Amino acid sequence: MRLYFFRSTPEIPVENIEKVAEKVSQVFNIDYSLFTGQVTGSVEQIRIEDLLRLSDQLLERGDPVVAIAYTQEGVDDQDIFGQASQLNRGAWVRWSEKLKQVTITTIHELGHICEAEHCINESCVMFHTYKEHEGNSLNTLFCDRCRAAIQNSWVYNRLTHATEDRAKKKQTLPKTVRSPPLQITHSTPNRQPTPVNRPFYDPIPATPPFPDWSLANSDKEEFIRQAMEHFGLRRR
Repeated sequence: MRLYFFRSTPEIPVENIEKVAEKVSQVFNIDYSLFTGQVTGSVEQIRIEDLLRLSDQLLERGDPVVAIAYTQEGVDDQDIFGQASQLNRGAWVRWSEKLKQVTITTIHELGHICEAEHCINESCVMFHTYKEHEGNSLNTLFCDRCRAAIQNSWVYNRLTHATEDRAKKKQTLPKTVRSPPLQITHSTPNRQPTPVNRPFYDPIPATPPFPDWSLANSDKEEFIRQAMEHFGLRRR
């Protein structure tokens, strides 16, 4: 599983997102990739599938993805990306020049994605209103209950295990991907926000059909391409 960062406007400085991403990476002990090209589209329009189509053009994905996108639009805890399946999740975070606030908000939203709910403990990052917090780990930023929820979540375990596996293979993600502006062409104008405190399950998109065998005689390469697409594979 991978953690990707995006921005919705060039006015959000890449170097500042890098600072936030490094802190988030340190807290959750996971690697990440930041795409520098701004994603054109609003909170109501962009879905996580759109971001994956764009990022797949630049990186070989091969894994489920968690996406954090920064925007100057007003967003709240219910502005969660629409997604194709439980494997793909993401959240919007409103950008601010106060990097500490953005960092805590990002950690808070990633905590939600990892199944932690709002907390009544004011010393916990999952407290329902913004407070400044000091700390650089799950132990110092989250209360025992919220930390346990995160550490037991499927998303957190997939993120950390994938990070550890890449490190063993010396295949860590590129931290910054110099990308052109990423134009979203798909839109869902009436998307309803998804409550963050319960799992989100959309139907998995239909698998492309297996090609007709007659194609193997007329265009062998195209037959192989369609067959691999049917089984969710891609050529190297």
